[in-house]
Amino acid sequence: LKGNRTHNGVKAVSGDAWQNSARLGRKVLRSHPEDALGLKKPAAATAGGFRDVKASDYFADPVLWAVKRGITNGTGADTFSPGLTCSRGQILTFIWRSVGSPEPSIANPYTDVSAQQFYYKPALWAYENGLFSGTDSRSFSPNASMTRVMLVTVLYRLEGEPAGTGSSSFSDVPVGSYYAKAVAWAVERGITTGTGDGRFSPDAGCTRAQAVTFLYRALGKQTDSSAKFSDVPAGSYYADAVNWAVENNVTN
Repeated sequence: LKGNRTHNGVKAVSGDAWQNSARLGRKVLRSHPEDALGLKKPAAATAGGFRDVKASDYFADPVLWAVKRGITNGTGADTFSPGLTCSRGQILTFIWRSVGSPEPSIANPYTDVSAQQFYYKPALWAYENGLFSGTDSRSFSPNASMTRVMLVTVLYRLEGEPAGTGSSSFSDVPVGSYYAKAVAWAVERGITTGTGDGRFSPDAGCTRAQAVTFLYRALGKQTDSSAKFSDVPAGSYYADAVNWAVENNVTN
């Protein structure tokens, strides 16, 4: 119809007033788009009951793993806060819980760590095992940010500082730096691929999403499979397959 006309008392609407709706598969009035009809885009699927963790996020599986094993909880009833930067006390506690919360057997070397704090045992355990020694001989600085390179270095030391087969190609990781081998190991193990543009961003604070992802890739699949079966070596070619089968109730 060209222009608005009236037929039998009903006003006809001109063709220019309509537009195609891909979602409805028909035309709708421009003055009444889909959202005005109560139609909304479906919300993205979330993981673990956290509204800030989408099922498609790279850290979704690590978050589920960490929560299931009591390594960390959310920051609220339905939030995980994946972009929040972690402190040293928090990340060492994550690592400590990941390996079974072992009891330290040394006297407290720090003046800024007391037995009442949640990171007390993790800090002493890390110091005792040569994983992390604080900011000086007497200070742990628990509330300072844990950087990406610090976490990778702790994981590398926890693994026994294995010899790598090469070096990383990151422009911001000097070959002679104390953390060069740790970063190369992490890349070789698939723990990290950097932050983009050929960079690792060693001094950037490690976020909660990055922390649980690094832990999951470094320790998660190993501890899951080896803890379940004594005859499934963590490093075997079939360890991941066995772990998948247990997680999906294919076998007990």
